[in-house]
Amino acid sequence: MTGLRKFVDETKLSGFIVAVVIVVGFVSLVNIINNTPTTYHYEEWLPESGSKESRITIAGIEDANITVSYVDRPGFWYSIDMTHYTSENKHSVDHITNPLFLPLRVHVTSIIRVRSINIVLGTDATHSLYISGVNLNTIVFLDNGAKISRSTCRFHGTGIFQFWMTENVNYTTEGMRVIIGDFYSNRESPELVVLDIDLPTGLNGHLSTPNATFINNDWPINFDDEWGTKSINEPLLNIKIFFSMRVWANLQL
Repeated sequence: MTGLRKFVDETKLSGFIVAVVIVVGFVSLVNIINNTPTTYHYEEWLPESGSKESRITIAGIEDANITVSYVDRPGFWYSIDMTHYTSENKHSVDHITNPLFLPLRVHVTSIIRVRSINIVLGTDATHSLYISGVNLNTIVFLDNGAKISRSTCRFHGTGIFQFWMTENVNYTTEGMRVIIGDFYSNRESPELVVLDIDLPTGLNGHLSTPNATFINNDWPINFDDEWGTKSINEPLLNIKIFFSMRVWANLQL
């Protein structure tokens, strides 16, 4: 991953991100004068029986930093820290644990701007992510033994989307889908996508994108705008990018 960080530092992206931070920081500073930013914490544990598949939906969020990471903590479902620019609370974090619903569900929304959302997911469950919004700086980081079989990561919004996967993930006979942008509306696609993938042994990869700049690409197959590993007879990480002005990728085996 150091290659990607070095690459990002040596490009104009760092300046772009700094500009975003400065703008957001200015807005928050104005609000701090009138009202102090407030963080709300939510935490849940998995039910003792029923599904261990989880669907996390983040919808209707604007101008926010979103981070998703994984922790190896037995029985843990999720923790969410949501920080507003002010102490005004007009958001909701709802979950459904009824075994009749498959999978378990968590729905995060807000009717006012959110400064940041930090989500930590437990590795005892398989989590699918559905994220949508406007001007989001989003990082999804799969590590610490995250389960990926039969999971989906879907980003439908504008801003920056980063997807990081280390070798330290778990899978069975199935892989994971990552879907970015929208086929029908370029306006709802991220301006920049950053991929940093280190495939574990036995997990194959496939990437489809209309434009990509590679800082490293160990996936040997290329046909037009598609790249992949040699075989698809094993569990597959399948990444589909419908549209983004820039895609930067570090693909390792």
